[in-house]
Amino acid sequence: MSAHRKGLWAAVLGALLLVVGVSPAGARGTPAAHRAVATDQVLTWTAGDDITAPETAAKVDGDRKADGAYLGTATVTLSASDAGSGVDRIEYALADGAWQPYTTAFMVHELGSHAVRYRATDKAGNTSPAARIAFTVAEGGGAPGRHTGYRDLFDGTAKSFAKWQQVGGGSFALSADGSMTSGTSRDGLGMLWFPQRTYEDFSLKLRWRDDAPGTGNANSGVFVRFPWVHDHPGEPRPEWVAIKYGHEVQVLDRPDGDMYKTGSVYGFDRVGLAGAGVTPKGTWNDYEIRVVGQHYSVLRNGVLINEFDNTGGQVFTPPRSDDPGTDGRRFDAGYIGLQVHSATDVVSYRDIRIKEL
Repeated sequence: MSAHRKGLWAAVLGALLLVVGVSPAGARGTPAAHRAVATDQVLTWTAGDDITAPETAAKVDGDRKADGAYLGTATVTLSASDAGSGVDRIEYALADGAWQPYTTAFMVHELGSHAVRYRATDKAGNTSPAARIAFTVAEGGGAPGRHTGYRDLFDGTAKSFAKWQQVGGGSFALSADGSMTSGTSRDGLGMLWFPQRTYEDFSLKLRWRDDAPGTGNANSGVFVRFPWVHDHPGEPRPEWVAIKYGHEVQVLDRPDGDMYKTGSVYGFDRVGLAGAGVTPKGTWNDYEIRVVGQHYSVLRNGVLINEFDNTGGQVFTPPRSDDPGTDGRRFDAGYIGLQVHSATDVVSYRDIRIKEL
């Protein structure tokens, strides 16, 4: 609002240009508008700050059934626009869960009905009302992971689970939904490995889910290219044979703690949380690890999040006195394994398959 010489108030939109003479016009608004103005000065005053919240939108993509349900996977993409100060951040929450920052589209694999709440905040601090999008994910045509050229290492059956072997601490058990989940009663660092055969160049695909209790995050990983773990001449502990002579592709979305987050080649090639493609806890994640020669590629939910060349001479970081570095890990073939870190680092795996390249 502005006051003219005769004292009448009028609405002002945008900027008000005042040429100040002997009797300058008054101004009413924010405290910054109440200022002393010398004669014959020009004052430009903008009526108010940005008070309009961003506009938000959401979409869900994926193959759909006739009833509208998404087959196996639904991809959620959020966006926001703000013509004033600009968008500062977008946040989302699954059902009634906590708000978390949105950085990129995420995939929902869990079967059943889902609801995603979302909102955006601009640089002036205006936050849009929470909006909501709902959808259903249904079982697709055939069990997930049935892809041409891939061989199942674990397909959710007791028969395939029996082909794996636990070494060290911890445990895994077959779950009713066809996944394998680490146990909470036997503590310690250990590994479930597939001792049936070694693999040279390959594409390994699997799905994993962070099921840690409370607000914690599970620490786990996928071991590749390690030698036979029993009666190893350099390491008597079977689980440590994979740790010291193979590569662990990290599974860890925890915001603090260990600097190696999901997608890292542990000890050698770090991926930070911002680059790990973090999804809401409890979400199934697609993981692909490709090893060709000594080149490693890691994809999470179809997005490449790390590449690593296993050249010689690289030292494990932080240093371990008995670690052989990459010189002790440059095998042309090796076994596959899944890490269990402790009884509280509860993690689930499913649909494990491999394709030789």
